[in-house]
Amino acid sequence: MAALALAMGYRFDSLWGAVAAISVTTAVGFSFSWLGAAIAAKVRQADMVGMLSMFWLFP
Repeated sequence: MAALALAMGYRFDSLWGAVAAISVTTAVGFSFSWLGAAIAAKVRQADMVGMLSMFWLFP
């Protein structure tokens, strides 16, 4: 995504800003994936996991 954004003309203000932005988005995505895995491990029913995943994604 960052490479595509750079190809389209987006520029970061500084190297540290780019590192921070990519780090924060990676950490948020990683934490949401583990939250989904924790829900799936607790519930163990595919249809219920899908329903609960949508519940915490909407806000």
